[in-house]
Amino acid sequence: MLTTLISLNLKYVRIEWIKQEDDTVIAVEKSEANEDSLIIDLGNIDRDKLIDEVVGVLGKELKIPKPILGNIKARLRKLKFPITINLIEHELSNELLFKSTSESFKVIIRYQVL
Repeated sequence: MLTTLISLNLKYVRIEWIKQEDDTVIAVEKSEANEDSLIIDLGNIDRDKLIDEVVGVLGKELKIPKPILGNIKARLRKLKFPITINLIEHELSNELLFKSTSESFKVIIRYQVL
């Protein structure tokens, strides 16, 4: 049975980290045309390394500073699977919503024009 552990939904990036029947984890990129493509087979990865992988994608795609990524990583470690991460865009800010069955939190990214 396949189980989605983490679902990441940014504007142009949709990735799911899925636990397979043999307890290995794969990352699958979801496309608008419903054509899923395997990004990487992570094998038997532990929870902390999986969270590191997800935080790495957030840092790369959204250019989030490392101190903030560290705080996100610490908060993610407290959440239970499955976890959904959604980006909500506003005019001068973005919100990253992190939700699980145990709790939720959000990160607000603000932009300033001088």
